[in-house]
Amino acid sequence: PMRTKLVIVAILVSLPMAMLATWSLLQVRGKLRGVQLEQQGLVVLDRISALSVALQQHRVLTQRLLVGVAEPATPRAEVRKAIDAGASDISIRLQSEPGLELMGEWQAVQRRVQAAVADGAGAAAVDSLAKQADAQDALRHLARLTAERSGLLLDSHASSYLPLELATTHLAPLMDSTAQATAVGVAALDAREAGVSPAERTQLLTLAGRIDQQLREAQVVVDSLDRSGLPPMVTWKTAVAASDGFATELRDVFANERPELAAAALAAAGREVLMQQQQVLVESFERSARALDETTGRLMRQLVVMLTTFVAGGLLTAYLFLALYRTFMGSITSLQRSTAAVADGDLSTHLDLPGRDELSHIGRTVNGMNERLSSLVAEIRSSAARVNMAGNQVAEGSPRLSQRTAEQPSN
Repeated sequence: PMRTKLVIVAILVSLPMAMLATWSLLQVRGKLRGVQLEQQGLVVLDRISALSVALQQHRVLTQRLLVGVAEPATPRAEVRKAIDAGASDISIRLQSEPGLELMGEWQAVQRRVQAAVADGAGAAAVDSLAKQADAQDALRHLARLTAERSGLLLDSHASSYLPLELATTHLAPLMDSTAQATAVGVAALDAREAGVSPAERTQLLTLAGRIDQQLREAQVVVDSLDRSGLPPMVTWKTAVAASDGFATELRDVFANERPELAAAALAAAGREVLMQQQQVLVESFERSARALDETTGRLMRQLVVMLTTFVAGGLLTAYLFLALYRTFMGSITSLQRSTAAVADGDLSTHLDLPGRDELSHIGRTVNGMNERLSSLVAEIRSSAARVNMAGNQVAEGSPRLSQRTAEQPSN
């Protein structure tokens, strides 16, 4: 039946459109989920960076403890509390965000962090420094793993990827080198009566060179940000100047066996540099977070527009199909009734199919055919009537003709 054929055509037309709409919506939804996972990873990275900074502070305090300096103004116990709080925060984050699948790796890193901040003196404290360096390496590895599993390393947008690359790949090692140089330098100056050992001098000069190298590598990423057309890093120049000045101060001070700089001055300089570097770290994470928020907003708007477009398009398509169905089937039904009436001999049927399409043309043709058939039937009936009349006249005249014919011989 024609109805079935029209329904099949509608299904064949609508099914690819529905599949395309579903695929497009799933694509956008997948991207949105990916960005949300990146946002989760960015939050975890921020917590890891904060924990790393606290661990660096603990290293400086432990280094001073080794040389017999009295308990500093910021005691190790308070810093250890901050480390414990940061570790607990990371655990809560990873438990509430299972999509990263990092709980197992974090538990291993957490044990190394706890071992690094355990109380100890003498040899135990020396061992603590080595464990703190090991914990820092573990945190850096966890940060890279977090960036990888959250998709941040695969982000193609410079606005979110480059600040994160600066924070995790360059700033974290730079801050670790700065903290290590501060700890070793302050400890060496606190024990200046014995002089700076060649090993300490070599280590400090090596750290100064490492800071310079890490600054140059980080500058490459900052230049990439500038070339990509993004706003410049506000805190970067100040941090570079402070870090470069700190490295120069290390080379100048520890070039002598008995440096003249006070330990408190070097500690203050180190804290200032670390604070400037931390500001760059905070700005990097904030810029990445803003970029991801903008991407999320854009994808949400795109999802709403696509959904609205597909729903409106589907409703319009359904309306047009129903209108076509009613018009077409109405015309077909009228045409069927008219032809059936003609077949039954009713030539007075008039088919009314408005419009200019093919069905309207067929309707007008059928009406014309009915008119011609009606005229032809009328002519046939008129001719039959005339023939009948002529026959009657012939029949009436035949007796008179016979009578006249019979009368002629007698005359």
